Amino acid sequence: MKTHLVSCLLIIAGFFRLISAQCRQDFFFPHITSPFGCTGNFTGFQVSDCLVASQWGYEFSPCGEESFACSLKREIAANNSCPNAELPVSTVRVNLNRPTFVSLGINVPRPTLDVILLLDAVSSTRERIIALKPQIVSFIRQLEDVAENIHISVSGTEESFDQRGTSVLQRTTNNFAEAVQSLDEFERLPPIPDGPRASLRFLLPSITNTVGFRSEQQIVVLVGDTSGREPTCVFDRFDRTSFPSRFSGGQFSVVAVSIGDPGLNAPLPTQAPCTRFTPFVEAVTANQASTIANLTQGAFVEGFDADTLLQTVMNVSRNAPGNFGQPTGFDISVPQPFSNFRRPFPSVCDGRVQFNSTMGNRFFLAGPLETTVQLSISLANSGCMDGPFQCPVTVSAFRNNQFGGFRPAAARARLIVSGC
Repeated sequence: MKTHLVSCLLIIAGFFRLISAQCRQDFFFPHITSPFGCTGNFTGFQVSDCLVASQWGYEFSPCGEESFACSLKREIAANNSCPNAELPVSTVRVNLNRPTFVSLGINVPRPTLDVILLLDAVSSTRERIIALKPQIVSFIRQLEDVAENIHISVSGTEESFDQRGTSVLQRTTNNFAEAVQSLDEFERLPPIPDGPRASLRFLLPSITNTVGFRSEQQIVVLVGDTSGREPTCVFDRFDRTSFPSRFSGGQFSVVAVSIGDPGLNAPLPTQAPCTRFTPFVEAVTANQASTIANLTQGAFVEGFDADTLLQTVMNVSRNAPGNFGQPTGFDISVPQPFSNFRRPFPSVCDGRVQFNSTMGNRFFLAGPLETTVQLSISLANSGCMDGPFQCPVTVSAFRNNQFGGFRPAAARARLIVSGC
């Protein structure tokens, strides 16, 4: 019996250490800290706060001559591995006299991000791209080290290899080694004559189906040396387009990397009709790539330097539009405060508990961000009419712009509330 008891205590202690070790690593971190430190002039409110905190192991303890602190019991403090004396909690006992306050740490991660490397593959540009391969590889590997929630794809553009206007060398993946290997395939692409199919053609709506978007944000890194080629007459039409006239942005940002002459911002002249039935082809005005970058909250970069490009991409990601053009982040849902309505409009614990936060019951947070809100939990006036109770209360986080109509919770914090 004694051995069994010791084993149970060890299991409980180990479980407590496991919870404590999470600390602020998870999205939500319900915790408390000491209501007050060492003082000789504590107030009645502080005494009351320490009595409330006793449910988690806090007690009055002397800290000097005629001075006391509300401190965590030594055996509990010894097992708490969280910094700043933050004690994880999962249960709350409420009373009618005063609210019980719990701190809720919120660790909002960086948005998930797709980075699409779009490399101009025509013969006149390919040698420049191949010469930049060490820098491109360095960029891909550094990108992998930034965060776990980044994916990458690599495409060579111009002539259609898959009947959709691009050659997809690597669909969106979190396997960065595969992305690096796909650069070898880029070198082996068949010769592509210089033609009118500028790599900007890739930015039209077919992009989603082509590379397989899978994240909240998308950034296209366009690498090339000209804004377009001389147009060719195809089926009585020119196949070069002045993109700013058709391209108004969307769910992805463009980082345009100009690597040589004449450059992605170079103008192109108006062309005469290719038949008497077709109109003139529009001129490509100067600074087309910069215009597109601005339309999409992206950036224009001269030259390909891995370190500079990485910093540019991460800066763009802080302001990049998310899916459906919405800000990228999380809607935080705190249980509604007490209401006189019962079913079919139940409130927290069927109206027994009043629940709120310092940021209200609905608020939006964008990452990366680490913050703390205070939860206020108290017993409603009629909370004990049906006797003692125990019920779960959940704070939830929902991605605000993910694909699809139904939004499952991305994270939850669950507290077991009891009273009476």
